[in-house]
Amino acid sequence: HSSNPDIVQTSSHNQSWRKIRFVSKRGTMEEVAASLRTPCMVVECDTVQRNCDRMIATAKKLGVKLRPHMKTHKTIECGVMMTGGTKEGIVVSTLAEAEFYTDAGFDDIVYGFPITQDKLAQCLELMQRLNKFIILTDNKEGVEMLQQYAASHDCRWAVLLEVDCGYARTGAWVESHESVNVAKQIVAASHLDFGGLYFHCGNTYGLKNPDEIRAVSNKNMVAYMNFVEELKKEGIECEDVGIGSTPGCSVPVDAMSALTEIHPGNYAFYDAEQYSWGACEMSDIATYLLTRVVGHCERNNHFTIDCGFTALSHDFNPTWPTGYCLFDNEPNLKLFGLTQELGKVTSVDGSPLDMAKYPVGKVLKIFPKHSCAMAGMHSFYHVTRGGVLTTEQWKPVRGW
Repeated sequence: HSSNPDIVQTSSHNQSWRKIRFVSKRGTMEEVAASLRTPCMVVECDTVQRNCDRMIATAKKLGVKLRPHMKTHKTIECGVMMTGGTKEGIVVSTLAEAEFYTDAGFDDIVYGFPITQDKLAQCLELMQRLNKFIILTDNKEGVEMLQQYAASHDCRWAVLLEVDCGYARTGAWVESHESVNVAKQIVAASHLDFGGLYFHCGNTYGLKNPDEIRAVSNKNMVAYMNFVEELKKEGIECEDVGIGSTPGCSVPVDAMSALTEIHPGNYAFYDAEQYSWGACEMSDIATYLLTRVVGHCERNNHFTIDCGFTALSHDFNPTWPTGYCLFDNEPNLKLFGLTQELGKVTSVDGSPLDMAKYPVGKVLKIFPKHSCAMAGMHSFYHVTRGGVLTTEQWKPVRGW
């Protein structure tokens, strides 16, 4: 990946935007779109495979295990590719995903989400079906809940302590001694097996280039090593320590070789957001949305497309000059408004649009800001191989 991408300033927020290098990708959009109703989501299987192979090679080079996260695509086909065909060692974000992958023969599953009482019965069923099923907690109340449930059901939970190294979402704060006490509580519990630490490292999001990503990753690794040392002082050893986030794992630092595993997820598809941070190139984005022009509003200098928030999501970065997405081969188009089924498109620079270039029925190709969010809007994905549309449809699991 380029470590010095061209960037341009785009707002008073001092955010940076990598110049869009529109490159003709495999096949043509017109050929793929000809037989498809829009809006629809398309996945380039060849690009997914290349992304998966690259991350497998990254983990091998670091000397760590790759435990890919399934939350972006939630499909069996992509899960097989991410695990290199083994179906072993994944992370899921919902119990619906856990059931889905268990039914498909996957094993060694981490339920990477804060656990609550209402989910324990289903977790127990999964644990009984799998050779290895692991859950997370980050607080004393969670430990007590797990211990009480396991004691009353004559079982043992495999537990990781989730640790927050700066993202401030979930996880025990890495710099707090109280977090060490939570680990001690897990170790002391008669029906819990302490497996180690789980770091998300979402603080590698929203940066400007690979150098910034690496700087944050190195900071995260220092925090991780300090926390591990604090645990060692209490006589606690960590069998497994994993760090996630696609940006951090896409441009890894050497210090990550001290981990036992990495667990990124978005890298299978990537998206325009990851590109803007320098985590990938445009050619790595493996999914896109096809949409058609449905009308014009010349008095307001915009046209409408059949892509609303139910097709793309409402995920938005106000600093982006192109609005909610990137349009392929249309650097001066901006998707500035979304209603349920419609999108409004104008020019980036405010110049008058030539509506004759965008007749009703014209197909446009959109690279999503956030592929996880877009994928969540679709009940199936069309698939291309070698730039040619296939009859395959990848069907993701839905629900929680």
